[in-house]
Amino acid sequence: PSIACRHYREKACRFLDAMTRHLCEKYPDRFAGIHPAAQNSSEFFYWDTWTKPFFGYDPSTKAAFKAWRRRHGRPEADVPTLAERKLDIFSSPTLADPVKDRVLVDFRLYLQEEMADFVAEVAATCRKASAGKKLVLIFYGYQWEFAGHSRGAGTSGHYGVQHLLDKAAKDLDILCSPISYQDRAWGQTAPAMNAAETVMRHGVLWLFEDDSRTFLDPDKAARKQEGVCMDLAQTRQVLLRNTAQAIIRGFGCWWMDLPACGWYMDARLWELMKQLEPFDRAMFDRKHPFAPEVAAIVDEESMMYVSIGRVSSLFVGAPRAAYGRAGAPYGQYLLSDVLKKPLDAKLQIFQSAWYMTPEKLAAIETQRAAKPGVTRVWCWAPGYLTPGGKDLGGIERLTGFKAKALAPATGRATATEQGRRRGLPERLATEATKPYVGLFGVEASDAETWARFEDGTAAIAVRKNAQSGNEVFLGTPACPPELVRALEDLAGVHRYVKDGRAAIWAAEGRLSAMADEQGGKVTFDTGAAGSVSDFFTGENIADGPVFTLDMAPGETFLFEFGPQP
Repeated sequence: PSIACRHYREKACRFLDAMTRHLCEKYPDRFAGIHPAAQNSSEFFYWDTWTKPFFGYDPSTKAAFKAWRRRHGRPEADVPTLAERKLDIFSSPTLADPVKDRVLVDFRLYLQEEMADFVAEVAATCRKASAGKKLVLIFYGYQWEFAGHSRGAGTSGHYGVQHLLDKAAKDLDILCSPISYQDRAWGQTAPAMNAAETVMRHGVLWLFEDDSRTFLDPDKAARKQEGVCMDLAQTRQVLLRNTAQAIIRGFGCWWMDLPACGWYMDARLWELMKQLEPFDRAMFDRKHPFAPEVAAIVDEESMMYVSIGRVSSLFVGAPRAAYGRAGAPYGQYLLSDVLKKPLDAKLQIFQSAWYMTPEKLAAIETQRAAKPGVTRVWCWAPGYLTPGGKDLGGIERLTGFKAKALAPATGRATATEQGRRRGLPERLATEATKPYVGLFGVEASDAETWARFEDGTAAIAVRKNAQSGNEVFLGTPACPPELVRALEDLAGVHRYVKDGRAAIWAAEGRLSAMADEQGGKVTFDTGAAGSVSDFFTGENIADGPVFTLDMAPGETFLFEFGPQP
């Protein structure tokens, strides 16, 4: 059903109201909350998000979009045609023009607001019907996961989180998602799909649905492709990595037997939950919310200008794998949140600050003055989109670098002497065989340039700003862990892994670490002198702050150590 249809929404909310009241009256002590489900996969993204034909041509959506335009002070317009929405993935402009494509961008903005309003109505209904006595939880907000959608992120409807939080945080207890389906296998990093830290800063809990395929899944081919949990030990390592991350970041977590075929029907798996209970309780007494020194930041509004996800996936979704392997924990935020409530993070990676208004630019400049010494990384096309249209000068106004548009290119870059000195690999390349449309490079001195594109243009450049911080232009879609480590070192971030390959999370004197698929020696630095112990056994592992372990492939540890620096 179309969520633009008010009759459908009213009927859905009447049913939810009646069901919630009935449950509260008949079984008041038998359930904790209400978890409404709607649209595709019961996760509140549009039913036809993945289908080939474009949706939105039903009478309700057509009328609702015209009304949305009126509310925003713009003349009525029809839903964009198929010809306007269907673009060639290898030749069409990747980013829409804020002026020429205004109706197309507005339709995407409308889709987000419509879905967020629907979620808000559903949440308010459950809150009122339960008299505020039951939890309300909903799947929504997969900003990183939909970044690479072939028809653009706006197809999903999942980029209205700030709108939802402003409107309905009081009616929501929990927003949730599965763990990302990118880089979630054994030996990998298990990133989040969403701006979890922004959600938590608004008083709403984020929750991980861990639907990892376990060794009990009878579909061995799917197991190997998606989870690589081929035996009990690997399954336990994956579940430990995932659940420890949730605890360290302050998330909720549940384990999900997705096809209901017995993925978790083994007491040896549930022993892990019992073993983690003291860790979970200890983190209840944490001194501060999770606030890491590295922040990954996405702008929901800018994502509406993405017409084709081929490039945006490499600048938004894919880098999470590198962030998780770089040696320092990171948080995920919305730009709208960060501009209102500045972060203390030393390294702030603006993954999609592409559409910048004068107000956004002024807020960034205010933060530069108020938070000196911060290293800000600007990815792909920072500031290129303005209320007046596409403007290369916008990149310079935001980053300080004069930019130029590149001819279609693969995005391959070569590290300079400066880059190699910082630890960058000789070549920075994606797996692309066809060129990307819409990449940018900048003018920078040799001393400022860490890598150059094949035509010699600076692909990665670093420049000191007037506030003793660093402005970094990142124009190559290749983002290996070595690059992120170099940026962390530039910013003065404490890296818990100094050498070796491991995915880590850390806070409050506790550290989880999973070796990659090859294993090997990993050198840790807790930043604090004193004993480092195994959380489960209490055994002393080493004396901190620096120690080296020879880790088996996929081996996973949970450490306790002294206070953080």
